Parts: sequence; C-alpha cells; structure tokens
Amino acid sequence: MMSITSPDGAVVIPLTSDGTTIYVNTWTPTQIDLQSHPHVVMSSPHPWEPRSVQFPQPSQSTKEEFEMRRKVNAVGIEKMIDYNDKSDSLFDIGQITNRLIASVRI
Repeated sequence: MMSITSPDGAVVIPLTSDGTTIYVNTWTPTQIDLQSHPHVVMSSPHPWEPRSVQFPQPSQSTKEEFEMRRKVNAVGIEKMIDYNDKSDSLFDIGQITNRLIASVRI
C-alpha cells in the first residue's frame, strides 16, 4: 500500500491511484475537524526530487502468483487454438466482413 507516513509513524495517510495518477481524497475541514483532528505539517526542509521517488515493490508471493497465472493462461490459449484446424477458428475475418456489410445495408 502506498502512503504518506509521518516521521514518527503516528499518522499514516493512504494514497489512492487511478492509472498513473496518485492522490489523496481530501475535503475542506469544518471547524469541528480543525478542533478535533491532529494537525500535520506537510512540508519538509529537504528539497523535493521527483526523479528519486521509489514505488513499493510487489512481494515475492505476488510475483509468483502473477507468473503462475501467466503460464496457466498461455497453456490454456495454446490448447484452445489448433492452428492446423481452420474450421475451429476463434473468428473468421470473412464472416465478420460479411456481417458488417450486411448491417450497413440495413
């Protein structure tokens, strides 16, 4: 999980991602929020160098599961496709073309 963590570990803010965009869902604090929640200073005396950001690496078990699924899928696809048997194709481009032409006429 990606997060922003205070140096003492007391505050952990989980980050959300949408594709390559990483963000935190926030809101405008109410007066009650300002009075009841801790205040966290989100700045640093250190210069920001975005090129040095390091993302968390997947665990070994996650890598192994991904590799296992990749291999199972590759073997499954090979079994599904008999390249010598043209009657059992996943799709026939001629049929697709005929259907497209027929639907255009409608």
